[in-house]
Amino acid sequence: MGGYVAFEYWARHSRQLAGLVLANTKPTVEDERGRNLRLRMAEMALQVGALPATEGMAGKLLGPNEPEQASQLIAQMIASVSAKTLAASQRAMASRKEFSTRLGSMETPTLVITGEHDMIAPPEDTKQWAEWIPDCQFEVLADVGHMSPLENAFGFNQVLDTWLTKLTHDG
Repeated sequence: MGGYVAFEYWARHSRQLAGLVLANTKPTVEDERGRNLRLRMAEMALQVGALPATEGMAGKLLGPNEPEQASQLIAQMIASVSAKTLAASQRAMASRKEFSTRLGSMETPTLVITGEHDMIAPPEDTKQWAEWIPDCQFEVLADVGHMSPLENAFGFNQVLDTWLTKLTHDG
């Protein structure tokens, strides 16, 4: 969800940005099926609570080699969100704006990161739209899913640090 916020911030305040990091995200709107699933999850959360509404979600967020403990931790994080907050976030994601048509006009140096096993923002799809951004570095973190900063904090921070160092020296 942070990437959706970052796209919106870029659209409104790009002159204030020295650089932009887009991790495990996508610039496209939901298709009808995805939109309906999100809206159903929002309604379900309000009816039965956040935890039942998100059952099985943790498995879609993590890479295949994460231990069961990581999946349980993600489930706990999701469960800590109130039903009202979960419903609001699902509705917001279901109605997010389309940004892919604007990527070619981005003047902000951008780092795009995804995980090798990200089912929500797959590397092949992410690479395709990242190539539309004029000043973009694209990175795929090996052996992780959608939660790449949590699954491989060292690798994520190493890529980020290298990019930020280059950005500050080039800028």
